[in-house]
Amino acid sequence: MLNATHFLNEEEKKKNNEPSVVLMRTDFFERMMSYHTKNFGATGLSMIYSMGFANGKYEVFQLRDELLELEAPITKSVLLEKTLQRITHMGWGSIHISEFNQITSEVKVEISFNPFRAKCQSVNNGGCHFLQGYVAGVISEVLGEEVTYNETRCMKSGDCECLLLLRKAVGEPKHPAS
Repeated sequence: MLNATHFLNEEEKKKNNEPSVVLMRTDFFERMMSYHTKNFGATGLSMIYSMGFANGKYEVFQLRDELLELEAPITKSVLLEKTLQRITHMGWGSIHISEFNQITSEVKVEISFNPFRAKCQSVNNGGCHFLQGYVAGVISEVLGEEVTYNETRCMKSGDCECLLLLRKAVGEPKHPAS
């Protein structure tokens, strides 16, 4: 159930220069992602990952600008934590950092709730690839370098949560369809 008080009317949006909000159900998003994987195979998964990656980078860019208007310059760890809190509040899963090593550029991210979990084991579900790309984009933008990731635990394998290990990319970044 949506609470209508969270949305601005059109006049308020124009006055505050606020973008419109598009809400969709998880199953609708999954069907859109499934279309890509059914029709484009591995290329579709790569497209989905890339869409998530680009949006994750943009989320950090936008949040960094907003925070700089309010505060003194912020550390990478604070920016990372605030970005993941923000996407958690938007309903993209319960995402938090279990380890962040700025010297080695290694980050462990736990996703204990995934809105796509119900269909995680489905071959045609691109929602996980979008979310993984999103997290990789966030980490890449915060670290200021391309990253690759490995899944050490994953809901699609029956685990209770996903654990992603992201680190500085050596060579080409890993995409799920590779």
